[in-house]
Amino acid sequence: MISCTDKERQELSEKQYKSYKINSPVRLNEEKDLVGYVSEIKNKLSGENTYIVTDIKLPDTPTTDDLAKVGHVTLLYQGSQDVRDWTLNNVPMVVRIHAPDFVPTRPTIQLRDAAKTLQETLDKYPNANISIYGHSLGDIC
Repeated sequence: MISCTDKERQELSEKQYKSYKINSPVRLNEEKDLVGYVSEIKNKLSGENTYIVTDIKLPDTPTTDDLAKVGHVTLLYQGSQDVRDWTLNNVPMVVRIHAPDFVPTRPTIQLRDAAKTLQETLDKYPNANISIYGHSLGDIC
């Protein structure tokens, strides 16, 4: 993983809205500096959309040894994209924050899915440092 300035971190966070495919390179600074390669794409019914970017390109069916070689993983959680996100996720969170005595405080399905993605990533890449980026709803995932 390259060392990033705050401006570059913002640029990286904006990459969550690009259309990547598996093994696509993710780059910064006018596409000069390699962050890594998209190893997984999560698009769940809850609205969680996440790119999992590894610092090395992995084979189509990586072995445990391949996964252990990954030194850095970047999670790019996508933010709110449509009315469905706002209705099913943002509005309930706002209500829970502002009226905690009147509504249950458990997380929305999308937040639980995002937490599951993070835990699966931590388990899958045991030797990797993890960076998490997001915007809007993706920021609180």
